[in-house]
Amino acid sequence: MSIIKRGQVGDFNGKIGQVVISQWRGLTVGKSTPKASTKEPTLKQLNQRSKFGLVTMFYGNVSEFISIGHESDNTGPTAINLAVRNGLKNAIIGVYPNYALDYSKLPITGLKVKNEIDGGYQTSLVPLAQGELEISWTMENPPLNPISKPTDLATFVFYSPVKEKFVIARGAATRAMLKYTIQLPRPYIGDTMYGWMFFLSEDKTYVSTSDHLGTFKPIA
Repeated sequence: MSIIKRGQVGDFNGKIGQVVISQWRGLTVGKSTPKASTKEPTLKQLNQRSKFGLVTMFYGNVSEFISIGHESDNTGPTAINLAVRNGLKNAIIGVYPNYALDYSKLPITGLKVKNEIDGGYQTSLVPLAQGELEISWTMENPPLNPISKPTDLATFVFYSPVKEKFVIARGAATRAMLKYTIQLPRPYIGDTMYGWMFFLSEDKTYVSTSDHLGTFKPIA
């Protein structure tokens, strides 16, 4: 890896000849493209690739949330690296080649964040008719963290493994509302799904850890 001085390629990202140019932590970095290996991967390599693929596929769709409030000094691991590392260590179940994920151990936010605000307490998710979900929570008074406010905004994240797709409601409710009802698209009715919620301050500076809302099936 080499660091390229500003002005040599501007803000270019991409491939020039055998060099890949990218932006990394404020630096323009050049890497030579790897040569294709002619060796068959070992069982250990296949095993690790299978685990890694599961975790990165999941987090690739919610990476925007992972980095919120992440505390970094530009020398430690990035927020997404921390999340993937945690997933590989704690969320893989089964044996190769039939690995799966324990979604309750895959946080959406809250890995090494600064100024963390309160999450939801006594969270509950109840499927209603026609694909509606009722999510409720309680609010500590006074808050455990004094920077938590009734105006903090809740984001709800739902995932269908069979479709490998997320349904996300950003900033859908304030903390003080204590309850929110959302209607999922009809194609998700009957899917086994997983849910999370977290709070974000109005200025999008502070974030809570995510609360796993459990497993559910939207009903018709």
